[in-house]
Amino acid sequence: MENQIYEAEVKLFNALRVSKRERTIDPIARLYARELGKTWEREGRLFLQYFEAYRMRFKEAGISQEEIDRMLDVVYIQTDPAKLEATNTAHKLSLTAGFVGMGQVFGEEVFSYSMANTRAVDWYMKHGAELVTQINATTRIQIKRIVLDGIEKGQSYGEMARRIKRRFIQFGAKKPQLHIRNRAELVSVTETRMAYEAGAYEGARELAQVGLKMEKKWLTVGDERVSEGCSANEGESWIPYDETFGSGHLHSPRFPGCRCDIEYRRDRRP
Repeated sequence: MENQIYEAEVKLFNALRVSKRERTIDPIARLYARELGKTWEREGRLFLQYFEAYRMRFKEAGISQEEIDRMLDVVYIQTDPAKLEATNTAHKLSLTAGFVGMGQVFGEEVFSYSMANTRAVDWYMKHGAELVTQINATTRIQIKRIVLDGIEKGQSYGEMARRIKRRFIQFGAKKPQLHIRNRAELVSVTETRMAYEAGAYEGARELAQVGLKMEKKWLTVGDERVSEGCSANEGESWIPYDETFGSGHLHSPRFPGCRCDIEYRRDRRP
């Protein structure tokens, strides 16, 4: 009977934690997605301003990959500060919420919230710059593909300029019929969940440091879209909080758009 009560408490805690996560990070993710969308629109306008210089010689000489890279580098110099600020803000707020959420359930008296802030700063300073670099690399690949494909097909400057403008807008344009509606939402949902779960993990580590034996479990949404890797993680049941799952991850998400959660509990076994 005691075990049944304990399991019910664990399920209730994790249901509350997931619900709190969604209520907390959804507004953060929406704001982050809007900021990314606005930044990409600005990048599109800036890139097309520089691209305009090639209009007159386009049919004869075209444009090289090196020239595309130089234009994008100049664009990124102007837009990276906004991307980094939006990314750092989303990461810090989400990570701190994950940490604080664990404390509110397991006992605030054992938590150091100054430590939460310190760890949040350390985490977002490292991951924010890395993410902006990855975002820029993906944009670079897509824009170069449009231009080089257009040259190969003999498209005019005007046709390529329209395709480039449309692609930058599509990065943040809404597609209501999809679970993840655009690139901005994919990045924002993934990153806020990643930061929140990193904060929850730090919370579990804080609890372990004051003597609580913590363990965790991977939890999928249980539908037909769940990947084999996530199902395999879920099949491992409860493991020590500081061990990696079979996929090599300390916590979810396992990939961009992953919908999985992590459950935590005190291990009461001897």
